[in-house]
Amino acid sequence: MIFDYVVLVLMNCLGALQIAAARNRFRRLLFFQNPHGSVILGLGFGALGFIWFFRSGPLHIPDTAGGLAGFQQFALFSFGAVAALLLNWLLASLLFYLAKGIFPGELQGLSSVNISRLLKIFLRKWQNY
Repeated sequence: MIFDYVVLVLMNCLGALQIAAARNRFRRLLFFQNPHGSVILGLGFGALGFIWFFRSGPLHIPDTAGGLAGFQQFALFSFGAVAALLLNWLLASLLFYLAKGIFPGELQGLSSVNISRLLKIFLRKWQNY
């Protein structure tokens, strides 16, 4: 049951990250160069995760009937969401490097991911809301 929750959250968060990255034009976080492909992949991840959750099985039972307690669900969700963020960042970076023909041995430091630039982008997006 715990594995199912973590994988469910991981899939749904990966889907949400792909849709959000495509909508906000964060091309370095997309799995595909085409944003429409990433949106379709994100919707597929989300649909597959919800189908998996609501299939017949012990995943959607309350904690009073033997399911996971609220704190356990929170901890598993937090772990799955952080894992999805890290996995998305790693896979998108790897796919970007492979598509551009840049190999990790040729890079000097974090040339394409400048932390100050990333923070400026997030702050600019935050100010728009």
